[in-house]
Amino acid sequence: MARGPKTNVPRGVFICSTDAHNTFTNAAYQNMTGCSQEELLGLRWVEHVHPEDLQEVWDQAITLREGGLNVEFRLIHKNGSWRWVNCQSVDMPGCFENESHVGIIEDITWRKEAEESLRLSEERFALAVRGSNDGLWDWDIRTNKVFYSARCKNMLGIEQSCADTLDVLINRLHSSYRDCVQTALKDYLAAHKTVGSPFHIETPIRTSQDKYCWFRLRGQALWDEQGNPLRMAGSLSDITERIRWEEEQERLIANLAEARDKAESAAKARSEFLAVMSHEIRTPLNGVIGMASVLLDTDPTPDQEECLETIRTSGECLLSIINDILDFSKIDAGKLTIAPVPCNLRSLVEDVGSMLALRVEPKGVELVVHYDSPFFAVSVDTIRLRQVLINLIGNSCKFTHAGHILVNVSLLCKSCQKQLKATDFWECRSCSKDVNSFKGRELDSDAKHVKPVEYFKFSISDSGIGIAEDKLGLLFEKFSQCDQLTSNMYGGTGLGLAVSKSLVELMGGEIVVESREGVGSTFSFSIPLEIDVVSEKNRHQVPLLYSSRFQARPRILVIDNHKITRQVMCEQIESWGIECQCSGDVASALKLLANRFHVAVVDNVLVETFQKKLQIKRIAEEFPGTKFILLKPVGHRVNAQEAYGFSCTLSRPLRQSTLKDALLKTFNLLGFKSFEEASRPALASSNRSKAGDKAQTRRHPKVLVVEDNKVNQMVAIRLLNNLGCTVDVACNGQEAVSIVDKPVEYDLIFMDCHMPVLDGFQASRLIRSKQKLTPIVALTAATMESELEKCLECGMDDYVRKPCTKQELQRVLHKWLDWKDEV
Repeated sequence: MARGPKTNVPRGVFICSTDAHNTFTNAAYQNMTGCSQEELLGLRWVEHVHPEDLQEVWDQAITLREGGLNVEFRLIHKNGSWRWVNCQSVDMPGCFENESHVGIIEDITWRKEAEESLRLSEERFALAVRGSNDGLWDWDIRTNKVFYSARCKNMLGIEQSCADTLDVLINRLHSSYRDCVQTALKDYLAAHKTVGSPFHIETPIRTSQDKYCWFRLRGQALWDEQGNPLRMAGSLSDITERIRWEEEQERLIANLAEARDKAESAAKARSEFLAVMSHEIRTPLNGVIGMASVLLDTDPTPDQEECLETIRTSGECLLSIINDILDFSKIDAGKLTIAPVPCNLRSLVEDVGSMLALRVEPKGVELVVHYDSPFFAVSVDTIRLRQVLINLIGNSCKFTHAGHILVNVSLLCKSCQKQLKATDFWECRSCSKDVNSFKGRELDSDAKHVKPVEYFKFSISDSGIGIAEDKLGLLFEKFSQCDQLTSNMYGGTGLGLAVSKSLVELMGGEIVVESREGVGSTFSFSIPLEIDVVSEKNRHQVPLLYSSRFQARPRILVIDNHKITRQVMCEQIESWGIECQCSGDVASALKLLANRFHVAVVDNVLVETFQKKLQIKRIAEEFPGTKFILLKPVGHRVNAQEAYGFSCTLSRPLRQSTLKDALLKTFNLLGFKSFEEASRPALASSNRSKAGDKAQTRRHPKVLVVEDNKVNQMVAIRLLNNLGCTVDVACNGQEAVSIVDKPVEYDLIFMDCHMPVLDGFQASRLIRSKQKLTPIVALTAATMESELEKCLECGMDDYVRKPCTKQELQRVLHKWLDWKDEV
């Protein structure tokens, strides 16, 4: 009788009949399938083989029938999962009753997973190597054998049958790099006793085409416990293209650096050329324009005056063209910068208006400046703003032959962008929003560090020839004018407006134009300006010109046949709290004067009409209770008191400061007091005496002119003498320093910058080093900001650009000496 099988074997065991039906299974087999003995008996053992593996099992069973079965397949668990097993079975006929086949199953899932993991790793590595296009090498340092991958051999041109030694690689190194590579490799193996940073070197190696290419060698070594290197493996990368790219970049960078140096050298040469040209051109122009101005003040005959005026205006026209060309060159090169400085904006605009009024006065065109902003103290690039205003107002002067030119400056509301009136100090009438960046309570506090920004709008309107709508787009183009006829009639380079547009944009604003052909044009630009809070604080603490706390309000009558002038003047007078009425003709003025006005401002054009109407020479004799002020064209000389019995004169375009001074003077004659005079005690007689002495000094200041050019000396001396100054001359900076060391006190020094022996910059430093506080004003032909900044840095206080004009010298004297022109 056959023995029964054991049931406690650790591997799965099954016994089946010749038709593969199970007749016995042990516990391990039952666990593998998840079936009980009863469930397995009667089932064929192949029913637990994964369907995808069944065919292979049958094929091997048929092939290996005589020698037994040894096959690997997936065994399915009752719950649907499966595991990899190895099945070995043999036929054993007669060993057991009705049984002929015994099988043993071993779980090999762990091995299959390891094999799969290894396969994926090898596949991933192979893909990475192929993708990186790198070759691999593995060096057994103890035997000097090197494994070179197929890719590595292809890269180096090594035959597949070649001996795999390190010398194969070393011999292919470029001779000039071979020792370097070997030394680096030796040092690496000697220094790195443990696994550290990898070996890395780049070197040229000979390839299969018998040419040298650049390669990067990377590798990592392993050492034994005694620090002896055992093995080193790594990669070989072809970096030839990268090296070529880097060399090309270095070449390009070198070329760019060379080009940059050449450009900088050219830019420097260009700047120096412009500076020299500016100086060389302005110096003779200073003589031409200056001497013409001097001769015009000598009461020439009408023919002589016409010739002199032609010389002067032609020189100024040439100067304007030169300025445009120089500025265009700087703007085009991107070298022009904006340098804001504190200034009185109202004075700047009025200065430009007074200077340009001379151009249109012969044509009978009225130039009116209306400063309608509550703020005066701002920070702005005065040179560039003045240049824009001169270009735009000068443009109107050129194309306006009758009527008026109105220059208006106003504040813009930040909320609605509408123009504000000077009286709208706190609130916009259009949108009822605050109109400035600081309220009244801040004016009463320490506001030294507060710098609010407000937008100022500058408008220049004229009644000139106007511009056709289809030509407006050409206005701001460089070297462009509206049409050839205009260019032929009026001349010009077509650069002025283009330069102005660029300057406004550099100052953070924009410029626009509105025009109707035959009616006139309006050029407007808006720029942001910082408000000088401290100056505004002090200014707004000054009371009104007149206060009704002390006496009845004075009444003023403005008599002028020009509507815009009347409106601007009345608006300004009323803003000071004074009652003002206007009249545009003599007939209505005579009716109004019968109602007793304290002061009457009369346009000089209407004076003769008054005289004819009243049949008297002196208007003041007919109205003894009224003080008269004469409003005369700029540049006209007249003794108003002797000729007409007037109290004082005012020049067009009207300045707020001169209007205020004239009214104060007239009110004093009438016995009125300003708020300031009424609220402080009278000065002691000694103080009045000192003030009188100071005023006398200011009327006849002593001035030192430091200038090496004889023509420029003559121009400066004559212009300053005509302005009541006493003038001494030094021919260079050394003479100036010596003269200033003497006991003679000078009220002002005009200093040329470029002179022999000692230039103006060095002379100014020496004068300042001796604690001399006398104002020094540069006389310069420079147009570059760098030289103008240099003037201020060396101790000068201000500068006047050549050619010097009477108006510019008046500005300097007034600014630094509080000087008043007696003429």
